[in-house]
Amino acid sequence: MMILFNKFQKNEKTIEDLMQWKDRIIDCIVWYDGKKWRACIDTSFLTTTKETWFSNLTDLKTLTNYDDNNYEFTNLINKWLYCINVLNDGNLLQIQCPHIDHASIVANVAAAFYPDKSSERPLFSSIPEQYSKISDEIFIIGSFFTSEIKDILPSGYNGETADTINKYSSKGPFLSTGARGIDFVAPGEAITNLPKWYPNKNTDFNGTSLAAPNAAGSIACLLSALKANEISYSPATIKMALANTAFLPKNANKLEFGNGIIQICDAFEFIKKSINFFPKNFIVPISVNDPKLEKGIIFVKSDEIQSKNYCVNIKPKFNTKWILKCTDQSFN
Repeated sequence: MMILFNKFQKNEKTIEDLMQWKDRIIDCIVWYDGKKWRACIDTSFLTTTKETWFSNLTDLKTLTNYDDNNYEFTNLINKWLYCINVLNDGNLLQIQCPHIDHASIVANVAAAFYPDKSSERPLFSSIPEQYSKISDEIFIIGSFFTSEIKDILPSGYNGETADTINKYSSKGPFLSTGARGIDFVAPGEAITNLPKWYPNKNTDFNGTSLAAPNAAGSIACLLSALKANEISYSPATIKMALANTAFLPKNANKLEFGNGIIQICDAFEFIKKSINFFPKNFIVPISVNDPKLEKGIIFVKSDEIQSKNYCVNIKPKFNTKWILKCTDQSFN
């Protein structure tokens, strides 16, 4: 079996040193010990200072299927973690490892917790259209720095006590259409622990990559609550509830905060109390040829509520004359 790796060691600093390892073949040894399949990944050359034709398997770890909690660290990239699974009677060795720290953390923020028998995915798993298009199915999320986090990360403290938008977070309006841009904001600083295999334990992750899955995971909880209470909903219902209950700090710029900070519990109570007053259709699909004209105010009236004009003639049936008594100040 062959695996291609790039060697990454402190004593190799030149590109030439790195490139000489780029096509290195690593042996994968698989055998059956009478009880279970085992495997050994030969990475012994990574601990040597020079190339040899012989492998030293003495210090290598013997692995079995990952359900036995056997794993190994490599020196490939930042002590990369991997485990194995032997399939098809030893004919297939599956080597499994985390994708990258960024993807693992984003997935963990969005959907790390699954209640029993109700593991629902986040609100939307894909966006088929451009983010700047009019749609009640797309939420544009910004990242803000909470007052609580400032106590934990003093380096991010900028002298303000109120919640502030992170410098890296996108802000409105859209240059192409003039639309406000941001719908809601969510915390995007140090809101989750790093993976246990990550080598730099003091690192903290931040960005809209944390704020967006934070919002998606919260909204997924809202959907679960609505389903548990047999309350029907639509993307527009969710967006309307979040917009009406979001917290907008005093003197906050709506081009930065949008509708404000998501308040998921308040949104649930809002839907429970107002569901009977929601119109069935919030937004009628509309297409325009010029993308610059796809933002604006749209008035939609159905036949049931459309206003109509009628001419009504009224003939009085009484002969009473009106007598109005005027005072001296009546001319005023």
